[in-house]
Amino acid sequence: MDEVATTCGIKLKVQLNDEGTMYQVISCNRDAKGEIVIPNTYNGLPITYIAESAFKNCDSITHISIPDSITGIGVAAFRDCDSLVSIKIPESVKEIGSCALADCGALISVKLPNSITTLSAGIFSDCSMLETIDIPSSITSIGFQAFSHCTSLKCVTLPDNLESIDQEAFVYCTSLDKVEFGNNVNDIGSGAFAYCESLVEVEFGGKVDFVGAKAFYNCKSLENVKISKIYI
Repeated sequence: MDEVATTCGIKLKVQLNDEGTMYQVISCNRDAKGEIVIPNTYNGLPITYIAESAFKNCDSITHISIPDSITGIGVAAFRDCDSLVSIKIPESVKEIGSCALADCGALISVKLPNSITTLSAGIFSDCSMLETIDIPSSITSIGFQAFSHCTSLKCVTLPDNLESIDQEAFVYCTSLDKVEFGNNVNDIGSGAFAYCESLVEVEFGGKVDFVGAKAFYNCKSLENVKISKIYI
């Protein structure tokens, strides 16, 4: 295990893989502040992965820039980064673990790459300041409680490639007022949009095969539902 300094002087701990070909970031000083720019190499070898909980509870970090050498981000990698406002994730990233950005209460802006196909369980849960998010066209599934309790999220446009929305994916998104579904959503899980109290309009772009129990439970402002074909 080695330490490497970022361009901002913040030290990260990195670990060499068994083959000796690449590094992963495994932790950061919990008192790190401000912006972090993760380097793309160390000792002439690429840094390719951000490990599980690597930045968890680094609650004074405000911005994170991830290099295009990174191909994966582990479970809860940035969880509870309370001051994190924005993060840029490059197209090189193919997988983002569950709860990777959960409980980031100051998070306003996220740029997601078109290289991922799944939004994992709890990935943005309890990001209470997140108002908008551009879901990439590559996404085919949204996991359990992926956006639960994102109480500032106002509008969601779901891409045409999206096929399934897991249980409680958007539960308690109390500011959400409009959802536009793509043409290929065929499975909406139980409670997916439950307690979205501000939700006024839902538009289905194509056929939906299954809508789970209480998918829109207690959406007491819901006025307009536009449906093509639906089987419940």
